Amino acid sequence: MAAVQATLRGVNAAVVGLLVAAFYTPVWTGGIRSGVDFGVGLAAFLLLVFWRVPPWIVVVLGAVSGAGVFGLSGAPGFPAAVRFTTPFTER
Repeated sequence: MAAVQATLRGVNAAVVGLLVAAFYTPVWTGGIRSGVDFGVGLAAFLLLVFWRVPPWIVVVLGAVSGAGVFGLSGAPGFPAAVRFTTPFTER
């Protein structure tokens, strides 16, 4: 029985590692581009974890704050201001 528990702990650690890697690549590298972005993400995390705000409220607040940050940045328009890059795009 101890061997099964040890195996399950190892599988659990591997799954957590895969989830962290899956989160980092699209979310962190594509969405967190400045200190303000980090602040919005940190605030959302704190609202969810420590104050236990319902997730739908956190999503709405994140969308509103993101739109506000985008509007305050002086960007002329969404398509022109946002440039999605991949390792395969030419620079």
